[in-house]
Amino acid sequence: CPLPETRLPPAIVGSICLPIGLFWFAWTNSPSIHWIVSVIASIPFGFGMTSIFVGVFNYLIDTYTIYTASAFAANMIIRYIFGSVFLLFTNQMYEKLGIHWATSIPAFLTLICLPFPFIFYKYGQNIRKKSKFASQTQQINQHATIDVNTHNQKTNIEIKEKNIFNL
Repeated sequence: CPLPETRLPPAIVGSICLPIGLFWFAWTNSPSIHWIVSVIASIPFGFGMTSIFVGVFNYLIDTYTIYTASAFAANMIIRYIFGSVFLLFTNQMYEKLGIHWATSIPAFLTLICLPFPFIFYKYGQNIRKKSKFASQTQQINQHATIDVNTHNQKTNIEIKEKNIFNL
């Protein structure tokens, strides 16, 4: 079983592309700049979002194997809370700051979050040891691997014995 950190490189690349797309969109969104320039900014944004989701979800699957559904639920609840809270002040933010600075705020937030995939890639194993559920999952996976390997060895021995007697 590979380490969950091997699933994070897409998230690392995505965490770099996401703020690029957001800043690009924020500062090219004006009447003096052709509209296609802002639309093209959706390429690094979309690639970044997709890469982060794929990398993080695969990391969660490999980290919390038997608790994956709970990890996904916690992830989604946090996303929904942020999404609903941001809706409460987005209109006022755009009215007071204007489109450039108001769109730059999420870009700055992505810059703040940019180191997280790198941190989990480098220190993920130590972080997982401190998590009750991740360490339980790791122990269960080790026992399951040992049981499967032991079963496979017994099966191979039984097959060899049958082949010897069938000669």
